[in-house]
Amino acid sequence: MVQCLVGFGSNTGDLQSWFEQTIGLLEGHSEIERLKYSPPVRTKAVLGESAISAKPTVTQQPDTDQPDDLSLGSEYLNSVISLETNLDAKRLFELTRQIETDLGRVRSGRWTARTVDLDILLFGDQVIETDHLTIPHPRMSFRRFVLQGAVEVAPEMVHPHSQVTLAALWDRICSGPRKVLWLASDPQKYDEARQIKDVLTKALDGPFSPGPKCWDIVVHEHASVEELKQHQIAAEACSLLLYEGEGKKFHETARWFGGPVLNLINCHPSFLRREIVAAVEAMF
Repeated sequence: MVQCLVGFGSNTGDLQSWFEQTIGLLEGHSEIERLKYSPPVRTKAVLGESAISAKPTVTQQPDTDQPDDLSLGSEYLNSVISLETNLDAKRLFELTRQIETDLGRVRSGRWTARTVDLDILLFGDQVIETDHLTIPHPRMSFRRFVLQGAVEVAPEMVHPHSQVTLAALWDRICSGPRKVLWLASDPQKYDEARQIKDVLTKALDGPFSPGPKCWDIVVHEHASVEELKQHQIAAEACSLLLYEGEGKKFHETARWFGGPVLNLINCHPSFLRREIVAAVEAMF
């Protein structure tokens, strides 16, 4: 059997009832065992709202899987579920989709209201990238509300990209340096980073606002891990990595960083700024 983590979220209707029904459906499945879950907590929705009014980086229109509606409730009920299963990743994904449908979810785009949202966060140590399924979940490593639940049920599980435990990722978010490292080869990203920092600085109680707990964002020319070491770029000096890449180079860079990573290749270019703002906001 494979140990898996599934994230639960709900932000409309009777949130506690949706959670209890979800747990019941999973526990009742014949090929799921040893289910446990973190106590459900209410969290503020993370939308990158500070950047919503900012001008998109490109004029391309988003596809149907990208932000198109802000009919989102003011808070979520979140939990992380650990389970063991004989199902493969595809069948587990189909099961979670079926549970969402059975409990009344209507899919109308990202950042929209939903009765139940189930995301496969980890499936053992597997890395899966298909048109419909990406594992590990591309945003789990920097979302405080996800990692908090994950370390309560499976602190020893290892994130396949960073190759560190979930407990280590949680520690990086809670006590790591308040700095974002953006590895980019495009010189325009330097200007973009300054604009993003300005947005976050002006936001009420934003993470970049002046003060002892303020964050910073630095851009460094895209390079191989060997070149980064030669430039004496210290991974441990930052708590979030922004990177755009795939395959071997991405995995080498993620392992070098050993912490939360937002792979910008998973972000729609029209909403790049909003994705980065949302990622930073999700860490505090």
